[in-house]
Amino acid sequence: MFKVLVFLLLLVSWTCFSSEVSKDVRCFTSVDGGISLKLALLTDNKWMGGYIIYKNSPSVITIGPIKSECETLYVDRPLEITTTWLEIVNGSVTGKFTTVHQGAIFSYLDYSSVDKKDVINFVQNDDAFEDNECNWK
Repeated sequence: MFKVLVFLLLLVSWTCFSSEVSKDVRCFTSVDGGISLKLALLTDNKWMGGYIIYKNSPSVITIGPIKSECETLYVDRPLEITTTWLEIVNGSVTGKFTTVHQGAIFSYLDYSSVDKKDVINFVQNDDAFEDNECNWK
């Protein structure tokens, strides 16, 4: 719990003192079509974080990166980057998300609950993306 609190305080302090924060929004829908979410990634030249908002939910779920791996698939193409994000709800780690992208294209996003009972696979939903937001129709 203490580590999560320290992480959140660092997260807030970085956003207060950093400049030029960019926001990258992506829309995802579960493979079975039952769940949709917005992934917002916030970055500057020193920091990365983000949040998740599920369709029809007012709650914002904080995510923080814990691991990134890069792989060169083709010499003349962008790196494939796999990032693992902790999901933090009410100060506790409740699960993790894994994103895989190459340049601007996200191959997938996976979610697993902390007890690994829930595993959900998502694909990017470009049809829902409009004006840097997710417009769920």
